[in-house]
Amino acid sequence: MAEDSSPLLEDADEDFEDAYQSDAAVNNFGDKNPLESLDLDWLLSERLGQFGRYQKFIYTLVSLPAVLTAMLTLSSVFTTIVPPHRCYVPVCDSPIIPHYKDAETLGFQNYTIPLQSDSTMDSCHRYKEVSNSSCSAKSFDPSSQVPCDRYLFDRSGDMKNTVAMKYNLVCDRKGQEACFHDNPNSNPGWRICHAVCS
Repeated sequence: MAEDSSPLLEDADEDFEDAYQSDAAVNNFGDKNPLESLDLDWLLSERLGQFGRYQKFIYTLVSLPAVLTAMLTLSSVFTTIVPPHRCYVPVCDSPIIPHYKDAETLGFQNYTIPLQSDSTMDSCHRYKEVSNSSCSAKSFDPSSQVPCDRYLFDRSGDMKNTVAMKYNLVCDRKGQEACFHDNPNSNPGWRICHAVCS
């Protein structure tokens, strides 16, 4: 029975033989590896073609998810920023539209919010109320501090709303902003952190 010889196989054999740099490498291997003298670049470009329009299209499709993921990951640098903040003081701050700067503007920061060693307002504590009658120095006990139960953030900067503001990730919850550095769609642990932070 005669062997069939395909023209495609014959062309492949010819291309493979042409890929060697010399006839001596093909016919007389000796102790050498026959693939050492193979010009792989020439063989691939001859059989597969150059880096054309199709390859560029596939490369772009593969790169697109990497670019989008990088943008999402780097956005957490800005969305988890913690602006200056202080305690909400129920007796003195407006119950309707409280503002961070009201303590300084209305002058009640001296007797409602303790100062830190660097003479800035304590971000996490306020003086304990002894009376709810008025916003005055006699309504607060400067010898007793209580942790904040609500925070007011300085929204005068570039960031009007961040993850730290939304979930109050400050003071005793400060380390939890790391939960929000990952993509919620790709990290199942994010949902656990989200449940803890809420």
